[in-house]
Amino acid sequence: MSGKLADNKSLVRFPSQQELMTAVFRRWKLVCLCALLGLAWGINGLHSAPYLYSVQLTVTPAQRGTASNAGGGLAALVNLAMPSGDNGSDFSLYLDLLKSRNIADELAKDPRIMQTLYGGEWDEASQSWKEHPETRRWPLAMKQFWDFLGYPSVPWHEPNGESMLSFIDGMVNIELDPRKPYMAKIVMNSGDKEFAIQFLTKLHKTADEMLRQRALKRTTNYIAYLSNTLSKVTVAEHRFALTQALSEQEKAAMIAQSGTPFAAEVLEEPWANSYPSSPQTFQTLVRWAFIGAALGSLLALLLWGASMKWQGGAGRRSRSLAIASNEA
Repeated sequence: MSGKLADNKSLVRFPSQQELMTAVFRRWKLVCLCALLGLAWGINGLHSAPYLYSVQLTVTPAQRGTASNAGGGLAALVNLAMPSGDNGSDFSLYLDLLKSRNIADELAKDPRIMQTLYGGEWDEASQSWKEHPETRRWPLAMKQFWDFLGYPSVPWHEPNGESMLSFIDGMVNIELDPRKPYMAKIVMNSGDKEFAIQFLTKLHKTADEMLRQRALKRTTNYIAYLSNTLSKVTVAEHRFALTQALSEQEKAAMIAQSGTPFAAEVLEEPWANSYPSSPQTFQTLVRWAFIGAALGSLLALLLWGASMKWQGGAGRRSRSLAIASNEA
């Protein structure tokens, strides 16, 4: 096969699949060596990589004692569509609120959470946040690269709601099963299982409480409006409708003030898996062994191409010498 390649006079000829496979299998020792080196690299990475554990909290829409209609008889009077306060819609708002800036700003007010997440920037002696200039080579090189491309440099600021929102977006996931729309799983990956359990509990309670206060404020305004209107209406039919609407709003206010879960309640308490979710040992080892074998195959092909080129050059030189000797 080598002789055929050397005697081929075409300027450009791509090797066939059989030739490539033959070149790789002839240097199988090199491929195996590179695969073992990749496997060793993966093992070393597993020993140095931080382990993350999956912590999950399962929630379901809160069950209320009454199906309140925020409009009631008043909406029938003035033909006005008011918010329904439906459990399903409150649950959807709850899920959307979990990754909102509002919830991030509220969680950022907790110094224990912020000092746990950003302990490297907290100075215990002065009880204040301090900037620690980056000294690692790779982050500095990346910063210089983005500066070269023209991206604006963001000045340092103490951890706030924006920092918390970035953490939630990166570490907290909401898993919904279309077959089970009545429940949702809030999953967080963290190296500290106890902190993750406490964080998910705090996240759930804060979101539920924000929706409770929002509904309570709206209901209180409705009650004030209905009470004021009732004192001015003299028509018996209108007073009856207003009284019914006021009764519904007072029921809704009592439910909101009762302290029970408002938009979502815990179906399954947060718990942590005993085995890490990242890195996964088997997948990591297989991936690095495959990368090593792929690099070994590429190296084998490069060596084969170099040998073919050298043999082709040697063949042309030998033919030139033969022609020159015949002419002489």
